Amino acid sequence: MPLKPKIRLLNLIFLHILNYVAKINSNLTLICFKVLNLYTSTILFIVMEDLVNLLSKFIRLVAIRLPDDVYNALKELSSKENSCWGKEVYSIMFDNIRLALEKNVPVCQDTGVLMFFVDAGADFPYLNVLPDAIHAATVRATEEVPLRPNVVEPFIEKNTGNNVGTRLPWIEWNILPDTSYADITLYLA
Repeated sequence: MPLKPKIRLLNLIFLHILNYVAKINSNLTLICFKVLNLYTSTILFIVMEDLVNLLSKFIRLVAIRLPDDVYNALKELSSKENSCWGKEVYSIMFDNIRLALEKNVPVCQDTGVLMFFVDAGADFPYLNVLPDAIHAATVRATEEVPLRPNVVEPFIEKNTGNNVGTRLPWIEWNILPDTSYADITLYLA
């Protein structure tokens, strides 16, 4: 069962308890209402932490591993290369790709600016926390992967050190009606 229906069900149970307690004692009603708010806040914190963990792992994967179609295209192009300098460049590229996977570090040391393309359903249950989760995951991945911090605040001309700043990471939104999922594509520009 998805988390959102569970939250609704438990909230409904709390509301029934709240109504019952209200008939008995108004002071207990306030306590029950505080428990309901604490419970809902705790669920949102857990969801947020799960999203941040998932997204930071996603950022790591994108930074470290080339998509299969790109890797296969490079392999095909390298097999057709005739010049010795071209073959050497491909050889260095494949060494770099191999080392990135072995050492769990980005393929390119200049990871650029993170650009997220989000196709999210209007009914996606975590739509309201997704932007904050993306920002928090970017900060975490910048430190843990590590990613090169490239974001500079334009008005103070200072690097933020965490790849988050004014309108960055860039998030391009496409809200899909009558849909309850989110499809996220990441481009390291």
